[in-house]
Amino acid sequence: MKKKLIFFTLFILLSLITTATLYDKYDVIYLSELQSRDMSYTASDDIAELMYDRIISSNPEYQIITIDGELDSETLDRVNNVIVRRPVNNYNYLLEDENFNYRVYKGNEIIESYGNVNKEGSLFYGVIEADSGGFYEKEGQLYYDILYYMNEDIKESAEISKNIIADENVEVKLNFPSDYHFEYSINEGVYRSWDSRLGAALASSFDSTYIVISMMIIAGIALIFGLFYPVRYLREINPFKICSDTKAELTITVLTAMSTLLGAGCLLIMKITIDKEFYGIINALGFTGYDNEIIFVINYLVYGLFMLTVVADIYYLKYMFTGGFGRFLKEDTLIALCIRKIKGFFNRLYDIDFEDNNIRKMLIIFIVNLVIVVIIGIIPGFGAIFGVAYVLVIALLVYDRYKVIENDYQKILNYASRVAKGDFDNLNEDMGIFDPLKNELSSIETGFKEAIREETASQSMKTELISNVSHDLKTPLTGIRNYTELLNDENLDPIKRQEYLKMLDKYSSRLESLIEDLFEISKANSGNIELDMLNLDVIELIRQVISEREDDLRDNNLELVFNSSSEKAICYLDSDKTYRIFDNLLNNIVKYSLNNTRVYIDINRIADQLVVTFKNISKSEMNFTPEEIIERFKRGDKSRSESGSGIGLAIVQSFTEAMNVGFKIETDGDLFKAILIFNINEG
Repeated sequence: MKKKLIFFTLFILLSLITTATLYDKYDVIYLSELQSRDMSYTASDDIAELMYDRIISSNPEYQIITIDGELDSETLDRVNNVIVRRPVNNYNYLLEDENFNYRVYKGNEIIESYGNVNKEGSLFYGVIEADSGGFYEKEGQLYYDILYYMNEDIKESAEISKNIIADENVEVKLNFPSDYHFEYSINEGVYRSWDSRLGAALASSFDSTYIVISMMIIAGIALIFGLFYPVRYLREINPFKICSDTKAELTITVLTAMSTLLGAGCLLIMKITIDKEFYGIINALGFTGYDNEIIFVINYLVYGLFMLTVVADIYYLKYMFTGGFGRFLKEDTLIALCIRKIKGFFNRLYDIDFEDNNIRKMLIIFIVNLVIVVIIGIIPGFGAIFGVAYVLVIALLVYDRYKVIENDYQKILNYASRVAKGDFDNLNEDMGIFDPLKNELSSIETGFKEAIREETASQSMKTELISNVSHDLKTPLTGIRNYTELLNDENLDPIKRQEYLKMLDKYSSRLESLIEDLFEISKANSGNIELDMLNLDVIELIRQVISEREDDLRDNNLELVFNSSSEKAICYLDSDKTYRIFDNLLNNIVKYSLNNTRVYIDINRIADQLVVTFKNISKSEMNFTPEEIIERFKRGDKSRSESGSGIGLAIVQSFTEAMNVGFKIETDGDLFKAILIFNINEG
């Protein structure tokens, strides 16, 4: 937006200054141009006609041609029509214009006057002399030889009269007026009067050089502006963005048409502004009093649009070569687009995919070639030439497709060889018609890598299992062995003996529990688990487990918050396995919750499902993922300082899977959540 504002601000200022400068110089340069050349033919001829008429009319007795001899009336009428040069009164507008002045002299005496003839400050001033040889311009700027042709016209009329009379006894004599001169002046005000016919007559001689120069100035300023304004900025601004986004042929056509039309518009606006015709048009439309403002605005709009078009022309020329002219031809021309489309059509036509049914494609190829052959066959005179050309084209296409298939075959062959050697790197090349085979080979890579990953994970899990089981079995066994050795002491104090027996019982129970857990999870993973399914009130079972764990919760200073949206929820489950699930989750809470915190059990019914959520704050940092904590022998206490086998959550997952109960773990900082999702059995 900022770039657009900067450009149009600069451009508007530039075009406004250019228009104002040219508009201000129109009068000065126009008057200078008029005074530097001969008067127009129209004005010169009418002034000469006026001069002739006023001189002849000043003496009613005067005849420019006299006839000495007798003539019949018919011949006399014919001669009078020829020898008396009758003005057609085209000059009357001169006598109606206050800017035109003249005097007729006989000798030094003024015999007729109109206006105030003044040489100083006039646009045109002239003096025409008349003597026995004819009329000639003593001073002035009448059109070239206008008086010469007048004299010749009069002389010719005398000769024609002689031929009409054709009588040697009758003499025809030519009498040019003698000792007369005609003085005239045209004031500069004639140019400023838009409705002056004399001004229009004078403007007809105006040389178009100034208009052409003005056009060159406008175009030159726009050209320099376009050359120095960066292409990268113009490319983001409309209408230049439209030019670069549109195909070249259309853009060039539109820019050429606009440049031509607006250029012609500039020439026309300049001409009718300079010769005041524009003022006549504006006043005829009833805009008297605002003519200068309206004409300036119209000049500015036309010049501005022309300059903008020139800038667009320069921008597009620069754009053609930005990034290379070859790139422009390939990417921005309709011809290149058509070639790509045609080539793409034939490539798709001749591109065979062995996984598809290609009968339809073969039929299209046949029909296309048949149509082309028929068209070639009906071309008179050149059918054979076009036929040979078509065969060559087909041969080139076939050869091109053969080379492509050969290249693709070599690629797939190399690909298969590398796969056979276990090299799966950089196998993303396009294999053409062999792509389906490449995809099948790629699936070998995927399966192979997956098998390696699973085997690696299995080996890692086995190693960790052995390590963890060894550690967890070793702890109670070591305790049993130590306390057994202590009990063998015959001098052992009875009180100590009772204490050691209790510890021995504790370690035995722990070992028994560990072995039972191992059996349970082993049966669950092997699919040999036995389920005794029945309709069970899940909420009541949870309350039972809570009551049995109250002492443990109290010992660890944990406050249990129980929330349930239902009093009862019947689900089809194995009661023992479900009890074990709840017990393991509560046991997990007791072992790993931060002391003096609240723990939550939330029960919510959602449609036909019961969602049970166990939440607690961990006393240790949970630097593991939910997936890792469910694995066998993974424990929230990585130091393994707490008692337990570390397979409580793994048993929960195994039992929930066996009973089709949803189970997932979520963690958020130190917040640990175990979520169970039961299907409610309404029946």
